[in-house]
Amino acid sequence: MKAITKSLLALLFVAAVGLVNLNAKDIEPATVVGEQIAQLMKKVVLPEGEVYQADVKFFINSRNELIVLAVNTESDAFESIVKNRLSFKKVEPVDVKVNEVKTIRVKIKQPS
Repeated sequence: MKAITKSLLALLFVAAVGLVNLNAKDIEPATVVGEQIAQLMKKVVLPEGEVYQADVKFFINSRNELIVLAVNTESDAFESIVKNRLSFKKVEPVDVKVNEVKTIRVKIKQPS
């Protein structure tokens, strides 16, 4: 009986660890699409010495356009800049499936 209980507890633990890892993969590491997004954000002019960061939720439609769903940041102005710079821009979806929702972190620091 103890062996069955221990086996069930081990199985529950493995399942719980798997669920935690699933949620941790929400923000993608550097990707080809991430590099394209970096190029689109390259010429953004912000106040000197400031660091801006946002988590951008997006997908690529069937016409290879970047569709921004949400921008999570502390700055309303930076949110607007990100949406204007990225929405409906053409990209090559090399490593992202069409209509697959992804999240990527965008961080910009203006030199002082």
